[in-house]
Amino acid sequence: MARTTVAHVGEAEIVGPEVIEPCLWCGAPSGGIVTQTIDEDRLLWGTSSICAGCGAVDEGSEWGAMPDELRRALIVRVGLARLRADPEVNRPLRVQVLRMFRRYGASVGEAADAYGRLTGAGITGTPAEIRLLARRLDAVGATVQLDLPA
Repeated sequence: MARTTVAHVGEAEIVGPEVIEPCLWCGAPSGGIVTQTIDEDRLLWGTSSICAGCGAVDEGSEWGAMPDELRRALIVRVGLARLRADPEVNRPLRVQVLRMFRRYGASVGEAADAYGRLTGAGITGTPAEIRLLARRLDAVGATVQLDLPA
């Protein structure tokens, strides 16, 4: 039987790439992992764990941004991806790129900062976050370079 762990994130302890939290049923340590994927045009993240004491399986998922401590555990496990755009090639699309950042919640200042990072050293994030951003940039015609962890 799958049970949701999302509400119990505050009790979790991150040990390398693994999330350890008390089992909801017996209280013994329950070890698990965090995953993230793209569904349509949204991020979906989840946790999956099994209790060392009673064997209960605990799984849950949620849309959108994941809690910082779980995101850090995911990065430890899968690494960071980087997305870059050549400033000269993409200069004619600057307004469309800025508009895309704004469409997904960035303020004017945040959009300008993101564009600067994109055309500079690059934007880093989880592989799913960066693949989603690459798709969105591709949709407005931008040419980007995606560097995924090995």
